[in-house]
Amino acid sequence: MLPTLVMILIATFVVSLASLIGIFFISLRGTRKLQETIDYTVSFAIGALLSTVFCGMLHHLVEEGFGYKLVIVGILLSLLIEKIIHWRHHHGLPSKEKPFGYINLIGDALHNFVDGFVIASSFLVSLSLGFITTLSIIFHEIPQEIGDFFVLLKAKFTIKKALLFNFLVALTAILGSLFGYFVGVGIKGILPYMIAIGAGNLLYIAMTDLMPEIIEEDSKKEFATKTILMIIGLLIVYYTIRVL
Repeated sequence: MLPTLVMILIATFVVSLASLIGIFFISLRGTRKLQETIDYTVSFAIGALLSTVFCGMLHHLVEEGFGYKLVIVGILLSLLIEKIIHWRHHHGLPSKEKPFGYINLIGDALHNFVDGFVIASSFLVSLSLGFITTLSIIFHEIPQEIGDFFVLLKAKFTIKKALLFNFLVALTAILGSLFGYFVGVGIKGILPYMIAIGAGNLLYIAMTDLMPEIIEEDSKKEFATKTILMIIGLLIVYYTIRVL
């Protein structure tokens, strides 16, 4: 079996590759079809993230006899970060938003750093939790990176420059994973707290950035479809955790 650090770096790099997903959609005609694809991916990601938090991370903390009050700290830290840099995840195509390419890149870099930290923390607990957390983050990253890519295009970046900057910023996840690994290994007893904070971060993303996009859906048919996709994402992660 590969060393834990190697697995963490591989997982983080795979997540970083999601930043290049925009190139596969640039040839699509019509943003409506693309937006629908993003919306469905977001719905699936909600279920995957919630299942990872409650059935994976928090379940592990309870089994090990640790409380999970620090999840609140993770939620508050996520809120603080978002407000300080005036940045929010993009899970769709920009419409009337004022372009703010470089500010968006800074926010994305910080978000990716946290993703790497969460992935590293999960792998330090177990291979199965690391795998599930990585999978859930990938599903979340795909619509986010597509949105970020088009924000950069609207900010007058060329296609090549947008892809390059998005990918370079995505690599900050590797820095986050290295930080998380060495903190988790180097400081005795800190890992449960890292997991709790990471769970708070994923829960914040699912409930404040993703869930409103389902709640605000006007069409009953679309709402039902997205809810079903959310449940599917939840069940897939849940049963994958049980199998692993």
